[in-house]
Amino acid sequence: MSSQCEVTGKQAAGAEMGLFERYLTLWVALCILAGIGLGHFAADAFQTIGALEVAQINLPVAVLIWLMIIPMLLKVDLTALSGVTQHWRGSLVTLVVNWAIKPFSMALLAWLATLVLLFGFQGEQIIQQPLIIGLLAVPLLIQSVLIFIIAYLANRWLRSPHCIAGPSSMIGTSNFFELAVATAIALFGFESGAALATVVGVLIEVPVMLLLVRVVLRTQAWYERGL
Repeated sequence: MSSQCEVTGKQAAGAEMGLFERYLTLWVALCILAGIGLGHFAADAFQTIGALEVAQINLPVAVLIWLMIIPMLLKVDLTALSGVTQHWRGSLVTLVVNWAIKPFSMALLAWLATLVLLFGFQGEQIIQQPLIIGLLAVPLLIQSVLIFIIAYLANRWLRSPHCIAGPSSMIGTSNFFELAVATAIALFGFESGAALATVVGVLIEVPVMLLLVRVVLRTQAWYERGL
């Protein structure tokens, strides 16, 4: 294990999870329920919010997207860039799964789900026809698990340290659904099937990613036996 991995491991071992991080799944679930409830009982208010646009860009959504992105950018450790070449295998796997595998696998799954499902569905879908939500979630779930397996095994085959393989696989698996939601709303509107599909992506990504993190942690011994 590299010295950088040892330092990272020691820091992680001594780090305490805050209340927000520890119960992230609960907060997401509450937001889902609150959003569905408010969207159903205060539909007119959300239509008014949806009409607040400039150049076909919804202002509340744009503001919230930036409020989410800026804190993440501020946490980027630029000093760690000097160590990128030391773990080039993990970076290579992340690039390959993101740009050479994920677009084509998602295109295949979208074709299987049919474009009609994604763009021809309108109205109050979540409450009235929950089956559609399940049909949208299935290809997204398959996509996430498939990309994770490919990235994790590729890192093991390339003998990347476990502390690099985990983040590399998770980055390759994750999708910026929040930005996709903003784009879908701007292009197709709040009630479009495209907006619905991206919202479903947001709903399932957090629990799926938390589950995959647990997989990474529980398979560390198995992973390192192959190095």
